[in-house]
Amino acid sequence: MAKAVRDVPEHLPLLIDSCRKNASPLADALLGKVLYMVEGGVEKRLEIGLEAIDAGRANNAGMPAYRMLMDMFTLKVPMGENQFEVHPKACNLLRQKLYGRAKAGGYPATAARSILASLECERREHGRPVDEIRHPDPSDGLPWTNALV
Repeated sequence: MAKAVRDVPEHLPLLIDSCRKNASPLADALLGKVLYMVEGGVEKRLEIGLEAIDAGRANNAGMPAYRMLMDMFTLKVPMGENQFEVHPKACNLLRQKLYGRAKAGGYPATAARSILASLECERREHGRPVDEIRHPDPSDGLPWTNALV
């Protein structure tokens, strides 16, 4: 599927539209994999992942959209055949969007809190990228961890 989209870029909007209409975890998984493999897919993965949170399709680590969003915070550097070196990667815009949802309350807040809490555990264990700010939205003026409770 990714090869078809790379060969004919006009197919990407059709695939995205089809997956959005399907609105299922399996469509999220397919679209996440394809967007990972095509140029310019990062912004769309962020958009699709946030849509999945808002629709209740990213509630836990077992859901494809949840994993897709968490994957946006890691950089996999190929080291050879089927081997990667994994490094933490900043995605400040996504953290800010998750923080906004976590503060807003409602159903999407639970998923956003879960992702932010999981990410913070990862950061404490493996380190924080130098270009990642500690507070997802410094203009907020509140301790960011308040959004987690």
